[in-house]
Amino acid sequence: MEIFNKFKLGIWNIGIIEKDIHDIIGGKQEVEIRWLKHKYKDRFFADPFLYNVDKENYYVLVEEFPFYTNRGYISMLTIEKKTMVLLKREKLIEEPFHLSYPFVYKNEIIPEAYRSGKSTAYKYEKNRIIGKYAIADMGLIDQTFLEYEGREWIFATDKDNPLCGLKIFYREDGGEWQPHVKNPVSTDIKTARPGGHFFRIGQKLYRPAQDSEKLYGHRIRIMEVLKLTPDDYKEKEVIVLSSQGNPPYEMGFHTFNVENGFIVVDGYREYNSFFVKPLCLKLPKVMKFIGEKR
Repeated sequence: MEIFNKFKLGIWNIGIIEKDIHDIIGGKQEVEIRWLKHKYKDRFFADPFLYNVDKENYYVLVEEFPFYTNRGYISMLTIEKKTMVLLKREKLIEEPFHLSYPFVYKNEIIPEAYRSGKSTAYKYEKNRIIGKYAIADMGLIDQTFLEYEGREWIFATDKDNPLCGLKIFYREDGGEWQPHVKNPVSTDIKTARPGGHFFRIGQKLYRPAQDSEKLYGHRIRIMEVLKLTPDDYKEKEVIVLSSQGNPPYEMGFHTFNVENGFIVVDGYREYNSFFVKPLCLKLPKVMKFIGEKR
């Protein structure tokens, strides 16, 4: 019924695939995901990027999105490997504008912040942010950095075409960023928007891409990069992956970060919230007070 749609709440959560990427590329498309276990009902966690891992825990950078503020910030989650229980949550980066997709590049954190009109790198040492600087004077969405054949590259979309306008920029020796001559290099809603950092298998380079054809962040397509130069770009699809078969977050799957022997992902679900959503909409200040005390 239409009245129930007013109470619909969309939730992202992060998870771990305990498989090597070699077992997925060229294997079965089904994946088994262990979802994060946490107590929070007034927010979601999405866009996971691994910062560190040890024998007991994963340390994952995420977009944390409280519903009562309608604005994301970047947090570090400490997750117990054995149980997938959230042990610790630390807010690291908060700005007056929305932050998400905390890309880790050269030991710095570069979150998506397209509303600021630039990409900012945050220096993180000893469990705190110690400085920041503008790495690119462009408002980019899901900016994904790559070092390849002597150049630095950025793959991203922007506010003009966030789901299906992939653009590439490059620079040499820390100079000015130059746009690729074929921008946008892709206008396909199934493969344009970045969905995680590049990874290699042997000599082959791969790019995770978001497929939003049916729903925003519906699934991931892995693209093999065939050619990347300032004058040309070619890629081909290798495999399509979703969170199907991994309840309850089976509706979406839009971040896929390959690590050494495992993969960090996220998933999406919707449900009718007759308590949290009305309170976040009607009493945001009260919910913020409660939320920040926990």
